[in-house]
Amino acid sequence: MLIEETEQTFHRGVIVTAQITKVLEPREGGRGGNGQAICRLDNGLEGRIDKSNLDGSDRQISDLIQVGMVITGRIEEIFEKEEAKFGVALNCKRKDLESHANYV
Repeated sequence: MLIEETEQTFHRGVIVTAQITKVLEPREGGRGGNGQAICRLDNGLEGRIDKSNLDGSDRQISDLIQVGMVITGRIEEIFEKEEAKFGVALNCKRKDLESHANYV
């Protein structure tokens, strides 16, 4: 209801577009994961894309994705425990965008 979506239009597996707003490189010493990008979906929700959910994971995340890019991703997970932290995790790997098998 917060984003004018329903369970039929917004759920795990749905393909969405989003604009990258921030790119976070991994912290030194390997802490903080492999890096991630923060994005804003067309419906206003915030999303995140872990580097492991991008093609070309052998490169730096800033070489793969830049602020201002519009990307296509599949909703991997919806975070809805707290209203203030409502958001999604996206998977942008080409093979996962082309195949629905993991989302049926």
